[in-house]
Amino acid sequence: MAPRKTDMPFSLLDGLEPSNNEVIGHRSDDQSQGRSESEGRMRGRGSEHAPARCGSSEPSTDGGSRLCGPRMDAQATIWGHAITDALRDGEASARKAAEDDTKPWTLHADQQTRNILRDEEQRKVSPTTATKYRREYERLRTEGITALDKARTRQHYDLLRTASHYCMETDVRALRASSERARRAGHVDQAQRLTLEAWKLATEMDVQFRQPERKTWKDKADAMRKASAPIVSKSKRDTRAPVPSLAVAALLTTGHHGVKVAERHAERLAVLALFGVRPAELKRGIELETRIDPQTGGHFLAARVKGVKVNAERGQAWRTLVVPVDNAAASGLAAVVQERGGKAVVSMTDADHRSLNRALQRSGLSIYSFRHAVASELKREAIRKPETAARAATFMGHASTRSLMSYGRAAHARGGRRFQARAERQVRSVPVTFKQKTAVREAARATAASATAAPVPNLGALARRLPAPAGLTPPRGPKLPWKR
Repeated sequence: MAPRKTDMPFSLLDGLEPSNNEVIGHRSDDQSQGRSESEGRMRGRGSEHAPARCGSSEPSTDGGSRLCGPRMDAQATIWGHAITDALRDGEASARKAAEDDTKPWTLHADQQTRNILRDEEQRKVSPTTATKYRREYERLRTEGITALDKARTRQHYDLLRTASHYCMETDVRALRASSERARRAGHVDQAQRLTLEAWKLATEMDVQFRQPERKTWKDKADAMRKASAPIVSKSKRDTRAPVPSLAVAALLTTGHHGVKVAERHAERLAVLALFGVRPAELKRGIELETRIDPQTGGHFLAARVKGVKVNAERGQAWRTLVVPVDNAAASGLAAVVQERGGKAVVSMTDADHRSLNRALQRSGLSIYSFRHAVASELKREAIRKPETAARAATFMGHASTRSLMSYGRAAHARGGRRFQARAERQVRSVPVTFKQKTAVREAARATAASATAAPVPNLGALARRLPAPAGLTPPRGPKLPWKR
C-alpha cells in the first residue's frame, strides 16, 4: 500500500466504492420501473477522490460494497472499512437469524433498518429547507465524498451533516415504502432488492451519523491542527454589531454607494438592531406600531413577529416584542410608523437579503450579527436578573431558556436592555447563571445521596413492643401466691 501524501486533504471516503444501490440503479430491466424519485437521488457517483471500480460493474454477491483492495489508500480504511464491516456483520446476523426461522434474510435486514430508524417520526422541515438539503446532498453524492470530507468550517459541516442525514433518512423511508408496494403487488424479487438497498443506505447513515464512535468535526479539526492546517471559523457569535443608533453607519463604508444602500435598508437595519429577528422572519414581514404608557406617558415601539423554526416542541408561532423609544434608531423607526398612520410593515425580499449582507460584509458583519448582539444584551440582563430569562427567550422566539445560551456573549453586552415580550407558548426554564447551575447540581447530588444511603433505624421503634397477633390467646400459667 502506497504511503499517503502529506499534502492531500483530510478525507474519510477516499477509495470507497458506491454501494449496490448505485450499481443496481443502472440496470434497465423491467424491475426498475416504478422506482420512486428519491431512489434515483440517493445514488452516489465516482469522482477524482475515488479510484476506478473493481472489475465488473455487477453488485457483489455477498451484498456488500465493492472496495478496490490494493487501490485503496491508507485513509480509505478509516471510513470504507467501517461501512463494509457494518454491512458484513449485519448480513451475517441476518443470515444466521434466517437459518433459525427459515425466513428470507432480507426480512431480518429490514428489521435492522427499522432499528436504525428507531420507529421515530422524521423531522419535518419546510419545502425550502428540504430543497436546500437535497441540493447539498446531491453535490456530495456527485463528488463521491461525505459531509466531513467536504466541510472546511464547523458551520459548513453542521449544514452538510444535517442535509445528508435528512436526505438519507428520507431515501431509506422511500425505498422501504416502494418495497412494501412491490410486495403487495406480488413482485417479490423487486421488493427484496429495494429492501436490500434501503438496508445498505440505512447502514451507511448509521455509521456516518448515529454510532457513538462515528467521526465528527472534532476529529477532523484535530487532524488539521496536527498538519498545521488553518481552521477557519465563520461564526457570527463573536462579531460585535454596533448599537442600534449606529447600525446604519455599518453601511457607510463605500462612499456614495454606501449612502444609497443605507437609504435602501435603513428601516430593515433598525428592526434587526432593535428586535434581533431572524432574516426569515423579516422576510415574512414585521408588523410595527407605536404605543404610549398611560401611566408614565412613555413611548414604546411594538413589533408583532411571525416565527420560523416552529414545531410541537420548539419555537414561538407568534410573539409581540416591545422596546422603549430611547435611542435614535427607535425614534426614527417610530416616526416612520407614525407617518404611516400608527402601523407599518417592514419586510425583506431575497434580493434585499443578498444586498444587505454584501454591504455588511465590508464591515465584517452579517444580518445575523444583530441577532447575536441583541441576545448578548438579553443574556446580560438575564444574568443580572434571572427572573427575566424566560422573557428573554420569548423575545428571541425560543421555547426554552436553554436556546438563549447558544446566542451572543454576555461579555459583549453594553449594559443590558429594557424590553417586554409576550408569546402564545410558555417558555421552559432551565438554569441560566452559574449560581443556578451550581444549585441544581448540588440538589441533584443531595437527592442521589439520600436515595442510596442506608436508612438509620429508630431506636424508639426498636424498643416498642410488638402487638399480639389477633385471635390468639397467650398461654397462662399458675398465678403467683400474692395474686391468688
